[in-house]
Amino acid sequence: MGDTDGDGTDDVLVSVGDGYLYAMGARTLPTPEAVRDTDPADTDSDADLDEVETFDTVTARWAATPGAMRFQVRVTTLAGTALQFPEYTEVTGDRARVGELPLRLGGRYRVGVVAVGADGSSAEALSDGFTVVDVSPPTIRIGANPATFTPPSQTTNLEVTFEDRTGLASTRAELLDPSGAVVRVLVDETLRSPLPSRTTRVAFDGIAANGTQYLPPGVYTIRASATDVRDHTVTATGTFTMLERVVTPGTRRADADGGCACTAGRVGGAPRGWWLVAALGLAGVARRRRRGSAGR
Repeated sequence: MGDTDGDGTDDVLVSVGDGYLYAMGARTLPTPEAVRDTDPADTDSDADLDEVETFDTVTARWAATPGAMRFQVRVTTLAGTALQFPEYTEVTGDRARVGELPLRLGGRYRVGVVAVGADGSSAEALSDGFTVVDVSPPTIRIGANPATFTPPSQTTNLEVTFEDRTGLASTRAELLDPSGAVVRVLVDETLRSPLPSRTTRVAFDGIAANGTQYLPPGVYTIRASATDVRDHTVTATGTFTMLERVVTPGTRRADADGGCACTAGRVGGAPRGWWLVAALGLAGVARRRRRGSAGR
């Protein structure tokens, strides 16, 4: 017993499993009606669903309640165990979206709604419950920006996004050259825990995976696949074009002493870094030869 609201009247307090003390009082608002379990992926729908495809989010709607200023919403198992702490989320309208919940595939849940007004609250209204299911296969989006590029002055940014409403189990994406040969694996991942989405981004400069030569020009294909927690598998492809390399010619001009100040052009088939390594290697060979000659 205790006066919790300062009105001079003692209130009856009870403790419950969440660790809080609650004041008992008369119900002052009608109980919200028609609490419906709705589709998190369709914000305009108010249909009551018995099965919901979702990873960690629950949505619900209910009828307007006269005198209500706000609503307290919680998600529980069918046995009444709350899924989050604090267990109630407050909203001001006739719908709620509660995320980051530890839902599991095949689990059954329900939504509870309490109307709150200036002088008190209503009893809790409960939805009839829903089961988390996985019916739809994953979706894959593939992009290359720009879709056509010319090395070595340009690169293209490859992006592959995998999504599943209930959870991804594995993802893979690979790059195929114009002949259809796999020249690079962009991602190959088996997830330790399911995730609703996964994105892979790679900047592609046209150089082979070994870093020593450019790949041939032509139309390249990104081939991607994804599997969800129910073993639904989907494959998708996208393409982009790599044009023939543009080689920059060397230049020749007179320096201050009348000699030649020359710059080499970009020569044939290997990236700049490869030529630098080769030049350093040749310089090392020349030094060893001079030392050997001096010894003789």
